[in-house]
Amino acid sequence: MIMNARAFWDRLAEFRRIYGNAVGLGQVEAAAGTWGFVEASELPAWLPGLEVPLMHRRETFLVRVVPCGRPFLELDVHAFPSYRALFRVPL
Repeated sequence: MIMNARAFWDRLAEFRRIYGNAVGLGQVEAAAGTWGFVEASELPAWLPGLEVPLMHRRETFLVRVVPCGRPFLELDVHAFPSYRALFRVPL
């Protein structure tokens, strides 16, 4: 489902930088943890095959990578700007 690992982490670093800018501009309150800001249009290239559930579709998301038992990770997807949990994607 993930493109290649290096490209995934590089894009995540970019999404984290964008999140930092959004916090700095006051568009969203900073939250604990390491968050990224993702436009919905970026998701298909970043996570090929991902289909966002209809009820959770929006233009932007807040994301973070969380452990779900060694060595597995999940992408935790939240609503922007409320941080309301929407869904998780196994990585």
